[in-house]
Amino acid sequence: MNGLSRVIALSFVIASVLVSVGVMEARAAGAKAKVEAAQAKGLPVFVDVGRTSCVPCQLMVPVLAELTKKYKGRVEVVFVHMDEERDYSRELGVTMIPTQIYFDKDGKELARHIGYMPVEECEKMISKAGPVGQGKVCGPGKVCK
Repeated sequence: MNGLSRVIALSFVIASVLVSVGVMEARAAGAKAKVEAAQAKGLPVFVDVGRTSCVPCQLMVPVLAELTKKYKGRVEVVFVHMDEERDYSRELGVTMIPTQIYFDKDGKELARHIGYMPVEECEKMISKAGPVGQGKVCGPGKVCK
């Protein structure tokens, strides 16, 4: 390889690394931004932190899809990829995956669970804060309209 070829090859490697870092930063900002946007709208947030290569995390995919469908417009469901969003995962205090965290509309953590969680248990986690409706979590025993 001559000098020019080496420079071109090295430039390509550096550009690839910079693009990869930019993509990871955009994804990290994406999950955190989704959580913050939901809270700005007055919505509670159900966060699942995991990896696509983790079997229990993969089992959470249909659970998250069902929660997203059932609570559309009332609870924001957000997946955080631990490897691609390391800083946000650390900020959330996640050390094991999958981890589910339920936040109220103000960002206060209401519940946390580590490991696979069936949809019924996720719904129990959400309902512990009271019935969910119209972008807010109502107090226990109160029905949101």
